[in-house]
Amino acid sequence: MAAKKKTKSVAKKTTATVLKNKPAANVAAFTKGFPQFQPFKLETNMFKGNKQMEQMTQGAAAMGQDSVEALTKSCSIFAKGMEDIMKTCMEIAQEAGEKSQALTKTMMSCKTLNEFTDMQTKMAQASFDEFMTNATRISEKTVKVCTDAMEPINDQMGKSIKRATDAMAA
Repeated sequence: MAAKKKTKSVAKKTTATVLKNKPAANVAAFTKGFPQFQPFKLETNMFKGNKQMEQMTQGAAAMGQDSVEALTKSCSIFAKGMEDIMKTCMEIAQEAGEKSQALTKTMMSCKTLNEFTDMQTKMAQASFDEFMTNATRISEKTVKVCTDAMEPINDQMGKSIKRATDAMAA
């Protein structure tokens, strides 16, 4: 029983000694050999990290919003271009139907086999020429639509790369 009293009194004395000392002195004594654990320096570095993280987050959010706007603009240009291409295709189909009808009437009016063969040859040549003209027309429109649609995305990528380069240089 005497050993228990002695242990309690030593514990009370140690606690009393620690409480008498100032907390700052205890922290200073603890961090004396560890300069990276200096209280004010650590706190300052933590806040600096928070500020940097906040700036990075705001920058990423702005960049994300700009990317979405560029994608929306690009999709809008692409949709309008595809609408124009489809109109062109419908015009071509309508013209082809009208020409086919006229050629059929002309071929039915042929009286000899030579006249029919000549007409068929002329029709084949005209159809091929018209096909090549229309294919070129659609191809040019397609290239223009794709180029115009990719322009906002290319611009945004350039801006993003510039921001990243500037951030890494800083």
